[in-house]
Amino acid sequence: MVNNPKSTTGGEVQDVSEPFALQSFLGAVDDVFARAMPRSGIYVTPQDKLWFNVTSPINNIVFRAQWRFLRPDGVVVDEFQNFTYTGAGSGQFIPFPLMEGWLLSVVVGIFSANVPQGACTMAVYVGVLNTTQGIAGYCLLQDNMTSSYYCAWPGTGIQHPTAGIGWQTAVAITVPGAGANFVYDFPQTKRQRVMSIGFDFTTSAAAANRTVRLQLGYGGSQNNIFTSAFVQIAALTAHYEFVAGGAFSAVDTGCIQAPLPTWIDSDCSVVNNSIVSVIANIQAADQLANLFIRFQQWHEND
Repeated sequence: MVNNPKSTTGGEVQDVSEPFALQSFLGAVDDVFARAMPRSGIYVTPQDKLWFNVTSPINNIVFRAQWRFLRPDGVVVDEFQNFTYTGAGSGQFIPFPLMEGWLLSVVVGIFSANVPQGACTMAVYVGVLNTTQGIAGYCLLQDNMTSSYYCAWPGTGIQHPTAGIGWQTAVAITVPGAGANFVYDFPQTKRQRVMSIGFDFTTSAAAANRTVRLQLGYGGSQNNIFTSAFVQIAALTAHYEFVAGGAFSAVDTGCIQAPLPTWIDSDCSVVNNSIVSVIANIQAADQLANLFIRFQQWHEND
């Protein structure tokens, strides 16, 4: 309890009980310091930890973090730590111990170079880890990071991983056997928005007019067929690019372009989402090759 001053009328000002942690804090400092108690800090104990939760497909990212404390004896302490992320594909919690006092600020940035925009998400928590129920405490910040962007608390807000610009990447699709169509299954751990799908298609000498089509599958049900305007004859190799927001083009077999809508992306809450080719009149010796899908990608499990 803090001693209350005398009133100007000679009476005592009513006592107000303070929380235990605040009593301990105020009891350790003089009255002047007590009146300057930090308003934005979080009071922590040695049982608490500072947790850096990183999610990125890139391994060995080096981070530099700094946090500032106000100890119960009134001394301001700065701590600096470098740490390396090694959890590519699954994410990683990296903890640091804390001393007792007021946590005033946290700053964290990427210290290694060439981390593309949208390829790394950082969340910072403070509290106690419960192995069955997660972290009991506070989420201080969460945001997408690059090599030139620092996150800070107070300051940076809490952003969902899909709120920022996605990381642009390409994924190779497994090449099917002769006479077969390709299948790409969207992962449930990432949100992928299709930018383009490219591949080569070589037809055999068997006489038939082939038409290349793509089909979007949602929850195991196939729908939304997208068709090229080009009719491919026998014994011909052509390259196809289905482009989000693109236009039809069938002038040059070196690059036949067809449009896709801009909204095709995976829904991580639904299983069995896929994109497949459905080529009309495909023949037994026809062959797809060099299949790539280009995405904007976010980490839905952050």
